[in-house]
Amino acid sequence: AEEARIRLLRGHAHAACLRYDRAVADFAEADALLTALEREGARSHQTTPAHAKAGLGVCYCNMRKWTDAIEHGEAAMRQLPFDDIARTHVSRAVETARQHLTLERRGTGGVLRRGGAGPAGDAAGGRE
Repeated sequence: AEEARIRLLRGHAHAACLRYDRAVADFAEADALLTALEREGARSHQTTPAHAKAGLGVCYCNMRKWTDAIEHGEAAMRQLPFDDIARTHVSRAVETARQHLTLERRGTGGVLRRGGAGPAGDAAGGRE
């Protein structure tokens, strides 16, 4: 259990430093360790495989891997208590990923479109 907790902490540290590939590796390792412990009947009151999956979901969202973010995030959300802060973070990541996938399906390339003058309007309003 201690090794899994260390992996989770390292995953958070790597994510904070924007080293998402390393964070994903640590969260995946923590998930595997915690899942194995859970199968053996060992229960941790603080850390569960769902916490590692939440970390994966958030990292994949930051890496713009929308489908992976949704897959891991939804798995975490099914297992985390409603008031767990990890659930709050991963639910935001899942919602962001869903929005980007929707935009990509519409052909906007994941860019939110807003009203306004646009590039032509910006150039026309300038003075020399």
